[in-house]
Amino acid sequence: MEKNNISLFRGELSFCFVSGSSEFCSVPSGYIRVLAVLRGSGEMDASGRFVVKKGDLVAVNRAVSVSGDSIDICEITFEKDIIRRLSLFCETEEDFCSSFFICFPVDSLGKNDILRRELTDTEKAVRYIKSIYAESEMKELGWEMSAASGFAALAVLFARSREPLSEEHGEAYARSAAAAAEFMELNYPSEINVDKLASMVSLSPRHFARIFNRTYGIPPMKYLSDIRLRHAAALLAETDKPVTEISLDCGFNDSTYFSKQFKRRFLVTPRKYRADKKKF
Repeated sequence: MEKNNISLFRGELSFCFVSGSSEFCSVPSGYIRVLAVLRGSGEMDASGRFVVKKGDLVAVNRAVSVSGDSIDICEITFEKDIIRRLSLFCETEEDFCSSFFICFPVDSLGKNDILRRELTDTEKAVRYIKSIYAESEMKELGWEMSAASGFAALAVLFARSREPLSEEHGEAYARSAAAAAEFMELNYPSEINVDKLASMVSLSPRHFARIFNRTYGIPPMKYLSDIRLRHAAALLAETDKPVTEISLDCGFNDSTYFSKQFKRRFLVTPRKYRADKKKF
């Protein structure tokens, strides 16, 4: 086992990089510990054994052990109030703090509780952690401020992390997302919103949006917009319908908004797109 420790802000924030099997002691009251798996896989024992892999986040304040020869973990321990200080970057002090603990509810973690999540971008987390380590080693002017910025970016990744899905739930959620996608393909001219799609597959709007994004890699409304724009492009190329009529036929109630979205997607205006297609 190899360890590399750094401590910031009088011990209120610490990082410990561990390679291979390891044991982690419990943390003091008022502190939060997150174990981020940055490489490989292994088994964690914390009131029961479970497999962890690259990208997993485990928030647990009790003593735990990890077994595995090819696993790299970063143990991040921080005092809860540090999240409140990060809110100074926001419009109001409570903005980031409140949002963070809603999305990543570790503030109410009991002694024997475990919170499991999956990073949306493990490589980005690795870059942030390496940057923090580099600043702590060089200790050049402003290094603590730079390290704090790195932790702020890391905290945002924690807040954006997602709940891991069991295989059974994963398949069910994938079917729900596919049903919503098919509905949008067939009914794109109609008025469609997240609430309607979520209700159709018996999920809450927030949960549905997260599942859809996880399945298709984009939010449901972006998926719908892409469908509408694709059909609009075909109509522009194949018919002489006015642009305003095409925008309405494809589900856009505002032709100006349609033109802006079309240009963003195809890099030309609808009229220019039609003119270019007519040349061939």
